[in-house]
Amino acid sequence: MHLQFRKYLIELRHTPETIESYVHSIRRCLADNPSLDRFTYGNVVEYLNRLAREGSTNNTRTSLLYSMKKYFDFLIDSGKIENHPCRGLFIRNQRDTSVIGSDLFTESELEVLMEREERYSMLALRNRVVV
Repeated sequence: MHLQFRKYLIELRHTPETIESYVHSIRRCLADNPSLDRFTYGNVVEYLNRLAREGSTNNTRTSLLYSMKKYFDFLIDSGKIENHPCRGLFIRNQRDTSVIGSDLFTESELEVLMEREERYSMLALRNRVVV
């Protein structure tokens, strides 16, 4: 099955790195779920939630989901299944956008940036933009 999936990905003109990533993910997924070809939307969500509880990162689960989507596309194209269980499923990545106070310039540092003479005019412009 892995060889057929690999050939399918090659036909779709994926890069070798992407192919290896997808095949590796599907091997792992099939080891956890031998009946992957019978998965429903609920099974996919349950599996991804279980991985989250076990400590998998959002990036890992997102990568796995992309692999599963390609695998289900392969199963549909090869006639093994009729419905794609997770085509419309996406994982929201919540990134930390908080500002670290220690990384900000102090008022006196900003004043030095504005008043100092720069060797290149573009650096003076950069300093004004930073302020």
